[in-house]
Amino acid sequence: MSLGGKGQRGKAPPPALTLPLCQKATPCSRTPWSDTLGASMEISSTAGFHEIADPGYTVVSDRAGFDRMMEALHAAPRLAVDIEADSLYHYFDKVCLIQISTDESTFVLDPLAVEQVLPLGAIFASERVETVFHAASYDTFCLGRDYGFTFARIFDTHVAAQLLGFVQLGLGALLEALMDVTHSKRRQRDDWSRRPLDPEQLEYAANDTRHLLGLRDLLERHLEVKGRLGWAREEFAAAAAAFPQEKIFDPEGFRRIKGSRDLSLSEFAALRALYLLRD
Repeated sequence: MSLGGKGQRGKAPPPALTLPLCQKATPCSRTPWSDTLGASMEISSTAGFHEIADPGYTVVSDRAGFDRMMEALHAAPRLAVDIEADSLYHYFDKVCLIQISTDESTFVLDPLAVEQVLPLGAIFASERVETVFHAASYDTFCLGRDYGFTFARIFDTHVAAQLLGFVQLGLGALLEALMDVTHSKRRQRDDWSRRPLDPEQLEYAANDTRHLLGLRDLLERHLEVKGRLGWAREEFAAAAAAFPQEKIFDPEGFRRIKGSRDLSLSEFAALRALYLLRD
């Protein structure tokens, strides 16, 4: 059953914002673009900003809901994508949620409840579709490892912010600075494999992609003004071309475990046996 929930929006962006750029040598000093460009220039914070018409989100937890979501995604030229995994709680981590936003809707997909999510792969791999991530490498690695997904076109807002010289690169910091949106990270360290998820967790997850397309548009405009859009596109192309590589198992890795040098011979042998059994 697909469940809907209404999320709170951040405060509406002001009608005009002199864009902040953090200087390299100072801790996030916000210098107006008119100063950095040596000319009187102000760009509206809403330039290229795509407001999401429906502030809610849809939880996708069964096949019927998945099929309805796929209909919406097939019509979208770009998608904001994020995941929640359980790496803080399980040695062999897995994708526990996949959040996807179009310009109109936000979906929180539960891949632990929907048995078959592989049809998403054709959308992500399409040259027609741009996928927008914040810090893409971990998300694309996990999605590639768990489902074999590849991505034809990527825009990474984290990389874009780096190229613009921002010091505070977290999604929450960028949303607050550029869009006046508050995104609490209080639930970031939750165990996302546990069910059921509570409404606050779902709201948190939805907020990871809800404003990402708007942020993408603002950062692209910044890159264009600074003449760095070409650099960004090279980085995005490299990210799209990378395929996740599983770590090569090192049978001697147990020697690097903290405290292993303080063990007796019998304890050291037990540690080695447990290490090999686990991996």
